Amino acid sequence: GGTWVLIRTLQQAAATANAMSTYYRKATATEPASYTWTFSATPTGVVGAHGTFIGVDLGTHIDVQAGNVHASTTAYLAPSVTTRKTNTMVVTCYEHASALTWTGISGSTAIQGTGTNIDLVMSYRIVAAIGATGTFAATAGDADAGCVGTIALQEVTGDRVPRSAGRRNAAQGDRPRRHVTRHPRR
Repeated sequence: GGTWVLIRTLQQAAATANAMSTYYRKATATEPASYTWTFSATPTGVVGAHGTFIGVDLGTHIDVQAGNVHASTTAYLAPSVTTRKTNTMVVTCYEHASALTWTGISGSTAIQGTGTNIDLVMSYRIVAAIGATGTFAATAGDADAGCVGTIALQEVTGDRVPRSAGRRNAAQGDRPRRHVTRHPRR
């Protein structure tokens, strides 16, 4: 398979320290059944989620991205990005230092991951208009600190809109996006 490429790491230094690292990679026809991640420190919890998208440019995978740490709350807002094309696939990630579920992600397809002492939701949607997307809201199961990120995928010029691959395979151009977070011991 391809190499995992780091998009961004966010470090939340609040009382409940946590971090969110976001990666992408180009899938190949010989993808393994699972992936193994190792960490330089022993975290108290780890959670991951991934999505597969087709129609993404092979040279410039990410059109624009943004992220930030979030204060302790249940109301999380992933940052706005400014899209440069119509019908852009926008992926948002919300990480939270508690092992509960997320709700309130309207207009999106959500992929939930819950681990020990940490949880994560990745969602994606098509944003029709060019320009600032506005923030994207999600509600955490309880108040705690975390990290949020927004990624606009770069479409192949002249191709269809980047979209979730569903059951398509790597030979048909899939590009998984793996979102991994870790909750380090304090």
